[in-house]
Amino acid sequence: MSLTGGSKFILTGGATNYQIARSLRFRSDAPAYLTRTYSAAPTTKTKCTISAWVKLCAFGTSRVLFDCYDGSSHNQTIFRFNTSDQLEFDIGGASDLPIVTTAVFRDPSAWLHIVCVLDTTLGSSRVKFWVNGASQAVTGTGPGSSAAHQLTSANASNKVGSTYNGNGNYFNGYMAEFLFIDGQALDQTYFGQTNATTGAWNPIAYTGTYGTNGFYLPFSDNSAATSTTIGKDSSGNGNNWTPTNISVTAGVTNDSLVDVPTNYGSDTGAGGDVRGNFWTLSPINKLTGTVGTIADGNLKGTPTASALVAASTPLPTTGKWFWTASVDAAYAVIGIATAANVGAGSGNNSAGIYANGANGTWFCGNANGTSANAFNTSGDISVHAIDMDAGKYWIGRYRSSTLTWIGGGDPAAGTSPTLSKSGAGGVYATTLDMTQTWFPYAEGGGTVNCNFNFGQRAWDMTCPSGYKALCTQNLPDPAIAKPSSYFDVALLTGTGAAANFPQAVQSPDLYFLKDRSGVSNWQIGDTSRTNGSNLHSNSTAAEVSNPSAYFSGTTIGMQPYDADGGTPAHNYVGYQWKKGALPGFDIVSYTGNGSNRTISHALGVAPKLVIVKNRTTAARSWTIWHTAFAGTDGIQFDTAAKFTDATVWNSTTPTSSVFSVGTHIYTNTNTDNYIAYCFAEVAGFSKFGSYTGNGSTDGPFVWCGFRPRFIMIKDTTGSGHDWFTLDTARDTYNAMSGRLFPNSSGAESPTAVIDATSNGFKLRATDLNINASSNIMVFAAFAESPFKTARARCLVSVLGMQRL
Repeated sequence: MSLTGGSKFILTGGATNYQIARSLRFRSDAPAYLTRTYSAAPTTKTKCTISAWVKLCAFGTSRVLFDCYDGSSHNQTIFRFNTSDQLEFDIGGASDLPIVTTAVFRDPSAWLHIVCVLDTTLGSSRVKFWVNGASQAVTGTGPGSSAAHQLTSANASNKVGSTYNGNGNYFNGYMAEFLFIDGQALDQTYFGQTNATTGAWNPIAYTGTYGTNGFYLPFSDNSAATSTTIGKDSSGNGNNWTPTNISVTAGVTNDSLVDVPTNYGSDTGAGGDVRGNFWTLSPINKLTGTVGTIADGNLKGTPTASALVAASTPLPTTGKWFWTASVDAAYAVIGIATAANVGAGSGNNSAGIYANGANGTWFCGNANGTSANAFNTSGDISVHAIDMDAGKYWIGRYRSSTLTWIGGGDPAAGTSPTLSKSGAGGVYATTLDMTQTWFPYAEGGGTVNCNFNFGQRAWDMTCPSGYKALCTQNLPDPAIAKPSSYFDVALLTGTGAAANFPQAVQSPDLYFLKDRSGVSNWQIGDTSRTNGSNLHSNSTAAEVSNPSAYFSGTTIGMQPYDADGGTPAHNYVGYQWKKGALPGFDIVSYTGNGSNRTISHALGVAPKLVIVKNRTTAARSWTIWHTAFAGTDGIQFDTAAKFTDATVWNSTTPTSSVFSVGTHIYTNTNTDNYIAYCFAEVAGFSKFGSYTGNGSTDGPFVWCGFRPRFIMIKDTTGSGHDWFTLDTARDTYNAMSGRLFPNSSGAESPTAVIDATSNGFKLRATDLNINASSNIMVFAAFAESPFKTARARCLVSVLGMQRL
């Protein structure tokens, strides 16, 4: 790797304490941008580097990061997200064509780091992109040899957040740590590194030089919206930028926020103090319904009765949380809604929605009541506090500097909640179902703008003592900071010789191995069975001894030819799990007795997925229980839908110590040997749930609480539909496309179907296997990164890289 400029150091991959104080919100409907006119030419027009942290808010439109037009024909250099949501760099000129990333970027829930490098003195690869430390594949011809860029040209229109003439290309989102290095081509390691504890890509301080026209915009001085404050260049060059339609005045238009990519600080209750990734509204959070209009950094929602707006992430399952939303008209319902209601875009009388609304009305389930404390005029602020541990929720109104809770409640004292989990003691005697996943949301019966504040700016009123802003810094640390310690995916390219399969997890206890290139059985081995004993998820056959794939716990081996006649010079994938109570995985071997019974497991909590296989007798299907099922239900590794049979699980769901089996031959034939894989849900590491398909390329968004590494899906309603597995080892960028089918020996089938996001996944295809309209899909997902430390989707594996 050839690098120039900057300081020399060794990247160890250790933790970094570098902290980013503030971000700048660019409201595209304002429109907001920064401008500068240079008096001198850049150091050189053949080399430059751009580094910026961004949080995206809208998709499918052109959103410019940096642009310059020098007034000449074709001489416009533009760096942007294009209408296909790809990064694009074009230096202009009749023969110079854009370079575009293969990856698309459609995650509104987290920050990502972008580095763009131009060096037209090179023979090839003259434009390079890194996102979250990962090099990006690109398409396009790009600039010619020694072609000149226009960025920071003298007496020209330079803009951050817009093109020179606007033209609807305004950036919509947040920026932090914007750097332009004039005359140097630097890679990503000058600006960030991987944290060894979490695996997340984090910013570091750039300590190199900037060149004549280089600049560094930290957006940290919000004392005024001027070129010497919010637009101040901190590189030492004095290349300040003039803001347009940027506000630092307190209130909903304040664009200087503490929503940043580094978690730090303490929540004092003032709002606008603790730092981290804050909740916002989401343009992709939907199932079958329609999302209302969202703007202003995804903090302003304009819902309707049939198109609500909801947060990108649900409320945490523990803790005390506080948020507000001001309105500019009546006829809004603001509160919390279940994942099912959010997905359906339900009206304000739908079951499961709890909120306060206009004209003194507030809605709870299918009924409504009245309260003098509900908001009903422009300028009112709807105030919300929820104690997830106690199961109590308070709704209030702030008007004329006075905060009043409905029914005289007091969140700090824990008294008179609007709703409670018991139903008793609440102002409205409706039970708040704490088994549901709840999202802050809003909907309306007329045109009303709801301006949310999740704590990224100062509160307008006093926050109840003990309650916190919805920010990743305030989330509890995940039980598993680095998920790859317990689950990961390994890849292998065969050579025709015997080889050990790479261990993605140290001494794994279970592997699922598949030849991606040809027709071949899945190989499934675990440490509870004899080395070389394999099962096939695509087959009902009994356990076989397969010398081509063997497993000892410390070694996964492959011989030159497998027993299924596959060609070893193929590509392979291996999913690997480590068992234990912490990762929520146990392997249980048992011998059937033909009578109703229970089987012990060691998880300590009830499993949410149980996979059972008869090892002894052929023609016995894999039988699976999922948390979305009743105790009478099951599904198998085939194309059939969910079935009902009381004798499979003895009509009993698992408990914290046992799972039950009945008399069915699939789970309990007398004297036959069985293997059971039991999975419990671990926050930030694994998720087992269900969703309803909508048959659209704008498909459901499914929340997981982490950025997925592996996703497995099955349609439980329709027959003839395959199981699906996807992972981010094979698909290193969105949209994920490398479909494998656990019920089939077939090769990998590449078709773009899903976006992985920082907190879940988004369906992007009409494929009937995973998104048949109105059908119920079940899924299992394992994490790449918990949401607390996750970046917007892009893989990175640079730990241990050295720059000398």
